[in-house]
Amino acid sequence: MAREKILVVDDEPLIVKSIVTALSREKHEGRLVKGVLSAQEALELVKKEEFDLMVVDIIMPEMGGLELLRRVRQVCPDIAVVIITGYGTIEISIESLKAGAQSFLLKPFTIEELRAAVNEALEKIRLTQENARLKAIQAQEDERRRMSIEIHDSVVQWLVGAFYRAQACEMLLSQRKTEEARSEMGHIEKALEESMKELRRIIASLYPPLLHEQGLKAILQNVEEFQQDTGIICHLQVEGEPWQFLPSSEILIYRIIKEALNNVKKHSSATEVSVRLRFQPEQALIEVHDNGKGFNLLKAMDNALTRGHLGLVSMKDKAEMLGGTLGIETNPGAGTSICLTLPHACMGSTHTT
Repeated sequence: MAREKILVVDDEPLIVKSIVTALSREKHEGRLVKGVLSAQEALELVKKEEFDLMVVDIIMPEMGGLELLRRVRQVCPDIAVVIITGYGTIEISIESLKAGAQSFLLKPFTIEELRAAVNEALEKIRLTQENARLKAIQAQEDERRRMSIEIHDSVVQWLVGAFYRAQACEMLLSQRKTEEARSEMGHIEKALEESMKELRRIIASLYPPLLHEQGLKAILQNVEEFQQDTGIICHLQVEGEPWQFLPSSEILIYRIIKEALNNVKKHSSATEVSVRLRFQPEQALIEVHDNGKGFNLLKAMDNALTRGHLGLVSMKDKAEMLGGTLGIETNPGAGTSICLTLPHACMGSTHTT
């Protein structure tokens, strides 16, 4: 079993020592508990080490527990959190839950209550992670199904046609009908050429060769290629200093943008689309807006779930896998706007140049 690491944050040394001692003595093999006396110390430590859970006081000098929680979430979105406070109000409880805390403890509390809250918070995070894992598996299966349909409806049909034409060509040659056989050969060459192009496109959509080497540039190139392929006018805008995304994040971001543009191509009847990337210190926003016919969002999501049209659902799942959110705004006749909001945790150690 992986070693559980817990961070205790409180400006009162006696409370920190008591919690560290209580949790360290609990009968869990390999559990490691550390304590610090300020939010700033905690923030610096979280940037260096990975923790499964944080126990934090809500009121501390310089930086309170809720602000610390928000900042820690940007570095470690999956960390479980138990909030402790001597000021228990409904408002504070709601704020704690909104900020992402799994449990809330009112001082004074017993060791049993502390341990129960910690175990409950860890279990909630485990369930969340398991749900994310299952969604990732489902997303992979959906992607495989989509690719199989694409290959069946394009490459397979062309190759079957080429096979039958090759048989016809063989028969024509046996009858010395050279010109007719040459014509069939031309059709076969065209089918094979189209098949190779389609296979290259499918391979690139699975993992673009340039994505690993160029990162963000490959994502932007996808937008430029969309305009060339569709004739739809694209406006591309980048604001702020671009992030160097983690490789695991890049492919998901690429697929979300590609799916959004694919929806514009297939369903929107748009003449223009704008793609805007906004990089801020704590988050990045990627927006895709078209001037097309729009749609009824509730009806579309219902169809996605009942009829297996999983494009929008898949995009939302990928956004959740990134620790972000996907917002969709649309109405019939009013175009469509999609906004992907990404946390700082999607970013690598350095910025691009």
